[in-house]
Amino acid sequence: MAGYEELKEKLTAWNQQTAAYLNQISQLIEEKQNQTLPLPRLTSYFTSSLHAAHHKKRENILFGDFHIKNTGSQPVRDLGICLRIRTTVPYDFSGKYHLPNSNASSRQLSEWERVEQESEEDYWFKRMGDGELLPGETVSFSNFQLKWKADDHYTMVVEGFVYCDLDTDGITALNQLNISGEI
Repeated sequence: MAGYEELKEKLTAWNQQTAAYLNQISQLIEEKQNQTLPLPRLTSYFTSSLHAAHHKKRENILFGDFHIKNTGSQPVRDLGICLRIRTTVPYDFSGKYHLPNSNASSRQLSEWERVEQESEEDYWFKRMGDGELLPGETVSFSNFQLKWKADDHYTMVVEGFVYCDLDTDGITALNQLNISGEI
């Protein structure tokens, strides 16, 4: 009988230990569910198409879109983007945006406003209106264009960065546009 009582005591102790572990696990799960992430979950990426002439003094054109998706669980406010363009040739940049001092009718055509440029490489834009990007939503800076003419070889890199109220350091895009050619 002594063996039976000893086994019964061990089973009781084991059950108590298991119950204590389950209680700790439940508390940790509850704490984790109550935590909010301090940073938003934004994913950004480029899509593009290119028309390359491969002739001296003929115009080359890059058509691009920069997409931003909120994959987090919180809305994001004060959305801004920076497009950094590094190139070996002169180029013209255009897109669907308006300037801060433009009239009301042109402001209705675009949801992006150009912000003062800090360097020749960086093009800054902020989203207009309430600027809120809800969880699961995607917004795009659509149909920007880069045009250039080349005499010899050329290289161009376009990088994207996203900024918002919760992340002022910037989030780098998943990809960048790299273009090079030789005539």
